[in-house]
Amino acid sequence: MKDEKLMKIAKKRVQAKQALRFQAILFTFVSIMLVGLYFLINSFLDKNVFFWPIIPIAGMAFALLIQWIVMFTFLFGSGKSTEKAIQAEYERLKKQN
Repeated sequence: MKDEKLMKIAKKRVQAKQALRFQAILFTFVSIMLVGLYFLINSFLDKNVFFWPIIPIAGMAFALLIQWIVMFTFLFGSGKSTEKAIQAEYERLKKQN
């Protein structure tokens, strides 16, 4: 494979990993907000209401799982900058070819 093509593939993979990280952070933030909203509403109603945040949380978790499965990789904890991550991915691809 040509070096340019490998670099392009590496860049796409790193961007996909960064997108997954963003989705996971967003999922956590939205889930916390939904649970907080549930408890706020429940405190005003003074009765037990079905825990409705589980429905959107489960949907978002399923979408995140599908995104992870499509990528077949773990990202969390890498802490690499974009350029370093692209270079590392490029080197991995270069070794395989």
